[in-house]
Amino acid sequence: MEKMKSSKALKTLKLFLEIITYNFRTIFHFELIFKVALGLFLMPAWVAILNFTMQITGFSYLTIDNVLQFLVHPFTLIILIAIIIVLTTIAIFDISTIIVIFDYSYHHKKISVLSAIKISLKKLRKLYKFKNLGAVLLVILLIPLFNMSIISNLVFSINIPEFIKDYIFSNPLLIFSIVFAYIFIVFLVGHQLYTMHYMVLEEKSFKHSKVSSSYLIKKRKIRDIFCILFIQFILALLYIAIIAVGLMLIVALKNLFDFKSVIDSFLISIVLVFVFVVLTLSTIFTNISSYAILSGLFYKHKKSKNEKILEAEDVKKPKEDVKKRWIFIQAIVMILAVVGIGIFTYQVESGDTNFNVEYIKNVEITAHRGASLIYPENTMAAFKAAKELGADWIELDVQETKDGKIIITHDRNLGRVAGVNKNVDEMSFDEIRKLDAGKRKNKKFEGEKVPTLNEVIKFAKKNNIRLNIEIKPANNSISIEEKVVKIIKQNEFEKMCVVSSLNYDVLKNVKNISKKIKTVYNMALAIGKITELEYADAFSVEAMNVNENLVSLVHNSGKEIYAWTVNSEEKISRMIKLRVDNIITDDIKTGKMLVDRRRSSDWILNFLEFLK
Repeated sequence: MEKMKSSKALKTLKLFLEIITYNFRTIFHFELIFKVALGLFLMPAWVAILNFTMQITGFSYLTIDNVLQFLVHPFTLIILIAIIIVLTTIAIFDISTIIVIFDYSYHHKKISVLSAIKISLKKLRKLYKFKNLGAVLLVILLIPLFNMSIISNLVFSINIPEFIKDYIFSNPLLIFSIVFAYIFIVFLVGHQLYTMHYMVLEEKSFKHSKVSSSYLIKKRKIRDIFCILFIQFILALLYIAIIAVGLMLIVALKNLFDFKSVIDSFLISIVLVFVFVVLTLSTIFTNISSYAILSGLFYKHKKSKNEKILEAEDVKKPKEDVKKRWIFIQAIVMILAVVGIGIFTYQVESGDTNFNVEYIKNVEITAHRGASLIYPENTMAAFKAAKELGADWIELDVQETKDGKIIITHDRNLGRVAGVNKNVDEMSFDEIRKLDAGKRKNKKFEGEKVPTLNEVIKFAKKNNIRLNIEIKPANNSISIEEKVVKIIKQNEFEKMCVVSSLNYDVLKNVKNISKKIKTVYNMALAIGKITELEYADAFSVEAMNVNENLVSLVHNSGKEIYAWTVNSEEKISRMIKLRVDNIITDDIKTGKMLVDRRRSSDWILNFLEFLK
């Protein structure tokens, strides 16, 4: 008896391997092109739809406090239903094509990607009728079963916000409810596992396919579900093992090249790319393996029930000119996808596109007066170093000289930075230009000059880094706002900068000159209804005064909050946890490192720490 069971198991395994290997190049090629192209196009589309929906519904900013109100808005619900229909249609096409390819594998017939897509689309045109709409709901309900490995891999690979983890783990009933709901859904639709096979391969209606599937899986439901879950469990373990080995190799390379720290921005970037590549491949193989098991069981059960297995129709090999056109189309699609994601990435980096959603948008790091921890503040050397260290923004201070030039320096008196006991507004630009702004920091920086705003903007534009331009008006200065705005406009830099000041009237003047330029009110204290200050688009608050209530208040008004000047690891971590939008710091490296940590999962970081 045991020998018979063992023999049956070996036959099933052999069938599974034949199905997955016979047209492996075709199935892998299809899934790779499909998943990569889909992923590259979906993210920009998602952001565009989200921003459009927010605009229509009147939500300028989403936080944990108002997201539910946004989701239940009638227009949002219509958009969500449309998104579900589109995504489910895409999923059904994906499933249909996989089933078609595996059908040809079962019959030991070769099929190309193009032929598989043509057959799948032809079958879908017949299936997409009102009476078959139940298939959409079925696919949605089956997603948890066929994607457990992918879901678990994502959980391992991303960092879940603390408030979500705290909420889940402090509610055992919620955990139980989620597990119970999953088990209930799996067993609710378990008898319909083969419905899509009947609809695609035998072109039966959804109703008849359900009946056929129920008959086919009778008394085998638990065993078949276990087979699918088992293969996903194995793939999840394999994913973790590959990630672990990969991380060990990365750390070995780190030790070989003797980086100063295991967890630094450079290493985290390598880790994130590695995890993304492995996660993408894992998603592809999980999909292929799950449906290969399902197809193998489908044919096995049909044989045992003496059901007729329809022969796969013969397909002609594509002509050379068709092949060339198909290759050309693939190349065009991939190029468009890469260009699209490139433009999208640039827009995010440049500030043209903004997620405006907490927990999607990363905290940004601003270099306080450039890389001023090591380099002389507000100099080109400090600004260049800030770019090299990966800062998202540079904060700098502008003042007006006696002859009306806009220069970069913090103090009104030049004694501290240049050793001359004179005020900026008492000296001409030529006089200030002769001063040395570097040697007082360190002799190796001797010769650094006080730069102009125009010079720094040209550098920032060329290097795609944004500027936080703080205006420091002197007592006798009445035109500095106009001159700063003029320089910004001449360089077409409005979308790449903010203008900030401790003086609210300065922001009012800037807004009266140009409404396009974003303004930031610098505040040592933030008490009361600060969001009613209409000329401030954002608030930069001294870190000691930033708390959870203030962050929620500012975000719910549709504005942003920055924290300054945050230099210790503990304080930067606190600002990240409080969900501020921007951290102004002298220590760019630590700031970037901690923000990058937030993008990786806890288990990856803990593993790297263990290997340190």
